[in-house]
Amino acid sequence: MTMPVMGSMPNILLAVKSNAMLQVIRDMLRRCSVEDVESYSSLKDAKAVLRAHARKWDIFAVDSRFPETISEVEAIREEMGPHIKILLLTSMPTTGDDVLQAAMAGINEIVATPCSQIDLEEKIDGLMGKPVAPRKVSRTSILYSGF
Repeated sequence: MTMPVMGSMPNILLAVKSNAMLQVIRDMLRRCSVEDVESYSSLKDAKAVLRAHARKWDIFAVDSRFPETISEVEAIREEMGPHIKILLLTSMPTTGDDVLQAAMAGINEIVATPCSQIDLEEKIDGLMGKPVAPRKVSRTSILYSGF
């Protein structure tokens, strides 16, 4: 797999249960110059695309509201290894046990939604291990701090 070079954006596969939130997250990713975003409102469909083109994707962003999210992430990790970074999108408050369960399943980062544009850009940068998202000045307050 070719890792993105400095300044290039990652390819992101997105699975979000709600069509409205799917649109919001996809629009936020595009505002931070991510051009290759493929999105699904079905975790099963997203996983099939991930399997078919595993080396294409740098980040898999998945909604915690799918009942099978943790078990599917565990299966993805077992099958595909650590090359893909997994970002958990959660709209529910998280506890220390939730964070530990997510980490043990193979999730790399968690972001609470709704989040600010800056929070999402920082998560992308963190997952890629270098600044890839262009910095924008937020005119809104940050509602959630990162993990």
